[in-house]
Amino acid sequence: MPILIGLGVTELSCAPAIIPEIKALVATLGMEACRAHATACLACTSAAQVRTLAREFAA
Repeated sequence: MPILIGLGVTELSCAPAIIPEIKALVATLGMEACRAHATACLACTSAAQVRTLAREFAA
């Protein structure tokens, strides 16, 4: 999710049951951190590198 937010996504589709969880997650994210994360992901040369960055961001 941070990658999408960093790329400027402002709307997401999800099951109604997880909306509170998604809202809580989004509330904890800083826009600048998400943008920096997305920029780093765009510089990756493989999906594996993006997955690694995503795991590191979540940790």
